[in-house]
Amino acid sequence: MKNLLSKADNAIMSGLVWATTTKQAFYALNLLVIAAVLANPPTSIQGWLLVIVSEYYQGVALPGLGAAQKKVEEATKKENEQTRKLLQETHDAVMDELAEIRSMHEAQVDELAELKEVHQDLLLKYERLARAIEALVGESLV
Repeated sequence: MKNLLSKADNAIMSGLVWATTTKQAFYALNLLVIAAVLANPPTSIQGWLLVIVSEYYQGVALPGLGAAQKKVEEATKKENEQTRKLLQETHDAVMDELAEIRSMHEAQVDELAELKEVHQDLLLKYERLARAIEALVGESLV
C-alpha cells in the first residue's frame, strides 16, 4: 500500500512539475494574473504588493524559472555529451599512441639485443686480433 501511494505521489508530482514548468503554463498563468488584476484591480499599495508577490511571483515567475531551468538542463546535457565525446576521442587517440609506442619499444628492444650481439662479436674479434698482433709484436695491447 505504501509503495502504491509512493508511486501515485511520484506520478502526481511529476505531472504537476511538468505542467507548471512549461512555457505554455508560464503564458497561461501570466494571462490569468493579468485578467484577474484587470477584473478586480487592487486599490491600495498592499493590494498591489499582494498581486506582485503572491500571484505574480509564485504563479508566474516560478513556472518561468522552471522552464528556464529545463533549458539550462538541456544545454548542460548537450555540453556533457560533447565533453564525453571529446574525452572518448582523446582517450582513443592516447591509446593508439600508446600502442604505437609499445610497438616501437619492442622494436628497440630487438635492435638493442642485435646490437649487443654485434658488439660481443666485435669484442671477440678485437681480442683475437689483439692477441695475434701481440704475438707478432710482443707487446700487450689488451
